Amino acid sequence: MDNQKFPTNDVIALELRAGNRYAYQFILNQFSPALCFFAARLTGEEGVASNIVEQVVLKLWDERKRFYSLAAIRDFLYASAREGCFLFAKKLQPTLKDDLTWLAIWQETESYVQREIIRAEVLRQVSNNIDHLPDLLVSNTHSGLRPHLF
Repeated sequence: MDNQKFPTNDVIALELRAGNRYAYQFILNQFSPALCFFAARLTGEEGVASNIVEQVVLKLWDERKRFYSLAAIRDFLYASAREGCFLFAKKLQPTLKDDLTWLAIWQETESYVQREIIRAEVLRQVSNNIDHLPDLLVSNTHSGLRPHLF
């Protein structure tokens, strides 16, 4: 799916709201690798990260009617992935049953979480920009293959 189908970010969001599966797939293609990277950084487990992201993208479809912009979708995806990572971490520490204790622990790591969101987003945007380089520039790289960031 190319960007010609969705000329602006808000059109993508509106198409998703309308139930357009191509818009949904476009969003998944844009964000899933970055979300997996982000969740793996927080959990330390790629398999767990994939499961968390799978649940997040299913939730996106279920709640698609609430989004009016790609920025809102992005924020929802990262917040939902963060929550999934939080729940995973909480299950690993069954002795800490108090939600307030968990909230305090999680708040201490909030700056780390924000850095990881920024890292994932920068890599996603660089990867997307590489996708839009003219074929001539990409073919002149050492291997002739597009570098993968994720």
